[in-house]
Amino acid sequence: IDEIATALSTIVGVESAAATTSIPGDDGGAPVRVVADGAAGVDDGIGAQTIGVSAGIFDTLGLSLIDGRPLTAAETIDPAARVAVVNEALAARFWPDGGAVGRRVGVWRRAEVDWYRVVGVAPDVHYEEVSEETPQSRLSLYLPQAVTGARSMALLARATGDPDRLVEAARVLMRQRFPDQPVFELMSMAERRRFVSWEAQFMGEMMGTFAAVAVCLAGLGVYALLAYSVRRRVPEIG
Repeated sequence: IDEIATALSTIVGVESAAATTSIPGDDGGAPVRVVADGAAGVDDGIGAQTIGVSAGIFDTLGLSLIDGRPLTAAETIDPAARVAVVNEALAARFWPDGGAVGRRVGVWRRAEVDWYRVVGVAPDVHYEEVSEETPQSRLSLYLPQAVTGARSMALLARATGDPDRLVEAARVLMRQRFPDQPVFELMSMAERRRFVSWEAQFMGEMMGTFAAVAVCLAGLGVYALLAYSVRRRVPEIG
């Protein structure tokens, strides 16, 4: 996946590219129960989500870390890497006095805890679709992609220029250099937002249409009532 991301970054207009298991505003991460260093058991944990990422994900998302450093390329491809980046909300939940970098956060997997050393704190990102955000999805733990064992990942590219041209260039590159890799839903983020929010947009347009029809009917009703009232009083007025 790193090789594909590197290849995408060579396209003219692409500033950076990276892989992730979750697309902002589209789908949340894998739900897990996490604990801070020193926790006694699973009951001490809180619900959060893990997101597998490759190197350069925060540059691609246009984010600057609040504290610490991002995951390195060597760490993201190492299945034995035990480092993580937490988002600001999770850091504030576990360590409200600050100092999250260098601490340990654990992920409960069956009856054991996998411990990770926090190397950075990232700004909060809204990952769930519209109106689907939960207290758990607001707490994110970024892990190396090799640790998560994800079967599929999304490739994100930060670019300038015409989105349609860049999408076509990416499609051609994938066909030429990685013909065995299945590629689907290749689109700009604007198209992605429309794709995941079509239901809310449809409901909004439908409610707006109903509201407009209701206003027209109310106006016709008021006009008809006034016309009828005036017509009945024509002799009196005359």
